[in-house]
Amino acid sequence: MRRLLGVALLAFLGACSQQGEDIAPGKIVLEMWHSQKRQNEDALEDIVARFNAQSPHYHVRLHNIGSYTALFRKARATLQGGQLPDLCIGYPSMVAEFMEADAVLPLDNLLHDPKHGLKKEEIDDIFPVFLEVNRYPEFGNKLLSFPFTKSLLMLYYNAEILRAAGHERPPETWEEFIEQCRDVKRKTGKLPFAYSRDPSSFDSMVMSLGGRLATVDDRRSHFDSPEAIRALEILHTLVKEGLAQVIALGSDEDRSLFASGRVAFIMRSSTTRAYMAKDIVDEQGRDRFEWGMACPPVGKGQPKQTVLYGGNILIFKSTPKRHIGAWEFIKFFISPEIT
Repeated sequence: MRRLLGVALLAFLGACSQQGEDIAPGKIVLEMWHSQKRQNEDALEDIVARFNAQSPHYHVRLHNIGSYTALFRKARATLQGGQLPDLCIGYPSMVAEFMEADAVLPLDNLLHDPKHGLKKEEIDDIFPVFLEVNRYPEFGNKLLSFPFTKSLLMLYYNAEILRAAGHERPPETWEEFIEQCRDVKRKTGKLPFAYSRDPSSFDSMVMSLGGRLATVDDRRSHFDSPEAIRALEILHTLVKEGLAQVIALGSDEDRSLFASGRVAFIMRSSTTRAYMAKDIVDEQGRDRFEWGMACPPVGKGQPKQTVLYGGNILIFKSTPKRHIGAWEFIKFFISPEIT
């Protein structure tokens, strides 16, 4: 069975690093910048501690920069003059900008190195798309980063509200979604949809209708395309008819509304599942209502699809020894025992 790599992670915390570390004499200390929080940071710290305990030559030191935005700004400023970390987490757009400054180590040679590389069965155990998004056509299709955290945009639904509105399954198309929202409002009086605005959810809508976001050849965005206009029309209809409540940017109100059983639909990352499972449980450890997750709606005749979230891990250029150590940590992180 293919495995998901790492824990699916979000961002936010203030900068901090491991304190009071015991580092064996002679070990090379590798600095790693990240932006994980809460139990995800705890899990990462545990994995790093296990690597440090078993590695005879290397010791990874974590630094929590706070958020992807803060991490990107700090790394970009450091590129102008300063000491970059050995390992860094970043989105593809961040990796591309770092590569324009010739600061990123391509990983193809390490991946296929007879001594340090991965075996074929280990590579085959990774979902192909996870590797594909780490290759950059604008840089000769080089592998510039490696999968670190991966999650998907999902439609969360309250099955009990849907049944009360006359529906036994969640909607598969946007037309069905609008109709189910209308039925929820008319038959139950509940709020149909709590819409958390972010670029990924809107991107997903455009692509689910068969559209594109941009074309590389002419460096043109397609937010004026028929599909993008249709996505805005759907959102306009939902808000105009009182079928959707627009959630404040950066707020978790949609999650709270769903967990309290007051809304039929929200769209969130699959990472929300772990929080939701705790939010909905009552004192006896049972779910307070029946709920589920599904692929977000798509346009009529379009295949099911969604957005792949998550940062990747890259190695900044330094010295061959440090490169090997950083790669050894990546291999440890994606090993079957750890994943």
